[in-house]
Amino acid sequence: MTRKFLTVLILTVLLAATTNLFAAGTKEAVKVADDGLITVRTVRHHGGSQVYYDGDTVEQNIWTRFLRDRFNIQLEHMWVVTGTAADYEQRLNLSVLSGDVPDWFSIDRIETYRDFASAGHLFEVTDVFDRVAAPEVKHRLDVLDGILWRAMSVNGRNYSIPGTKFKYQDNKVLWVRQDWLDKLNLEAPTTYAEMYAVAQAFATRDPNGTGRRDTIAFAFDNSIMSWMASLDPFFGMFGAMPGTWLRGIWIEGQDGNLIYPGILPGAKDALAELAKWYREGLVNQDFVTQNESALAQLVGAGNVGMYFGSPWNPTWPQPSTLENVPGSAWKAYPIPAGPNGSRAHFDTPVIAAPGIVFGANFAHVDRVMEVINWNIVEQETPRYGEFQREYAMGRYFENDPDNPGYIRPIAGREMQILANAGFNDPYRYTRLIEAYDAGLHLDIANKNTVPSGVWGGLSELVQGPEYANALRIVARDAEHALVDQYGAATSGPVHARTWGFLSSLERETFAKIIMGELPVSAFDSFVTEWRRSGGDDLAREVNEWWRTAR
Repeated sequence: MTRKFLTVLILTVLLAATTNLFAAGTKEAVKVADDGLITVRTVRHHGGSQVYYDGDTVEQNIWTRFLRDRFNIQLEHMWVVTGTAADYEQRLNLSVLSGDVPDWFSIDRIETYRDFASAGHLFEVTDVFDRVAAPEVKHRLDVLDGILWRAMSVNGRNYSIPGTKFKYQDNKVLWVRQDWLDKLNLEAPTTYAEMYAVAQAFATRDPNGTGRRDTIAFAFDNSIMSWMASLDPFFGMFGAMPGTWLRGIWIEGQDGNLIYPGILPGAKDALAELAKWYREGLVNQDFVTQNESALAQLVGAGNVGMYFGSPWNPTWPQPSTLENVPGSAWKAYPIPAGPNGSRAHFDTPVIAAPGIVFGANFAHVDRVMEVINWNIVEQETPRYGEFQREYAMGRYFENDPDNPGYIRPIAGREMQILANAGFNDPYRYTRLIEAYDAGLHLDIANKNTVPSGVWGGLSELVQGPEYANALRIVARDAEHALVDQYGAATSGPVHARTWGFLSSLERETFAKIIMGELPVSAFDSFVTEWRRSGGDDLAREVNEWWRTAR
């Protein structure tokens, strides 16, 4: 039996066994509008990086023609901003506050969304969404027991189709230089005590072979909590969690109220240990001046032995390590258990932005909801389907001479997305792992059967087995992830007035304790000042919102 035939046979079995993974793609056809042409007024932030071809423009292009042909929607651009996101926000505010509200548009800032909704400028979407949204659209937005809808709630009502991120995208694993472990004949750490022992070895036993003490056993950046080299798992091993990243973290306590875990006693214990690591030279001594990019450079240079990072780090910055240090190898491991068994870490927020909204007087929200349905369901079809073949051939796609019957992107041409009509699949990484483990990336024939969103993502995982391994770890450890219940909903007046100071106070106090400029006992004074400077008022505001939203 030839290897090629065996591969095809195995894939046939795997495809049959994994059909249920992609059941979402076998949906009934999305309805085609047949009740007359309507004009829909929109606005657009166009960053300027998108290039249009063959006479197309941001106002007239393959998507505007498609909307007219398929959904009887004539898209009319009221204005287009080509500057920054702040420029778009300013123009949008001027337009809406002057009474010229678009029919269909997007909002990036939660504060703007809440202001517009409270002032009656936005359409309440719940009824239309429940009636018209496709099952796959509802499935994506029901992630984490409805956290998206809670975050977007304004006085108990919803006015947006929320933007989303990929679940697990920045959940943490412990990245360890496997070649250093092997050289020193060490096992990967599974507890905090073992992690400390490995750090001591990485710092003192010359794992890089230079004959000098020039390694960084464990690294983190000056954000304390970050998407790159973060300390949230370190604090989590002691049952606490700082909130300097984003806008604070609020988790549900035993009494059902939301609490801020950055002031819990475990944070003091974690700081005491970090101060010890700093004194002993186990961590980067200049962390207070090193941001995420600086940490990425340290990792790439090959100086770092361990850090808590994201599953996608094998795509960046770890390839630089492999290039700069022949024989080097990174491996992902679960977060070690703390002294009391805790392995808590921050769960990646799935809330990206308020997302898609409609003007309060727009009469055809159901028609646009059909467009959103199509855009999401299209991602569950083979990668280059009906739209690409009928509207994008010659501009963005061409026939693939190496694979007859397939098309491929034209080199150097990136097709623009359908604006204001989609959001990420929160379950993307789960589906990628299932597809990767089934071997569906091994044969191009699967391009006709695997959902486009999955097929496109498989190209990321094939860059290295550790990417897939890291995703498996964060998926397995999801029970230890602390879900931020407030997150993108943080826009109350107390939060606006206090959070800048509170987060700076936390970051500066924690950094000084770690560097020994303040004693560990200064944490107690920090908690007192945090509460007195608005923390208690903020907790009341958060829980007033929580009582109406949950």
